[in-house]
Amino acid sequence: MSFQTNLNVISIIKGLIKQRKCRLSCAGESMMPLYQPGEIVNIIPIESDIKIGEIVLYYTKEKTGYFLVLHRIHYIAKEYVVVKGDNNYAFDIPIKKCCILG
Repeated sequence: MSFQTNLNVISIIKGLIKQRKCRLSCAGESMMPLYQPGEIVNIIPIESDIKIGEIVLYYTKEKTGYFLVLHRIHYIAKEYVVVKGDNNYAFDIPIKKCCILG
């Protein structure tokens, strides 16, 4: 699941996650069959260390703007994690832990 956004929206979502009031609609098929396009997911704050197998919402900066992505963690390093959509063949580019929103 991913969709394009901007830094202002990311800031609002961070605030909503902290208040446990963030619900997002899935877009795309990368997390099928677990999440279907249009399905609503609740995003909660991370309260302890992240673990392999958990699904996280993170943001990434690409040439065309910022994107929110909901994918599963497959590898954890000191400052980075490697994630992948359940329905994808390839792993995403490693992301900084500080980019994980919930």
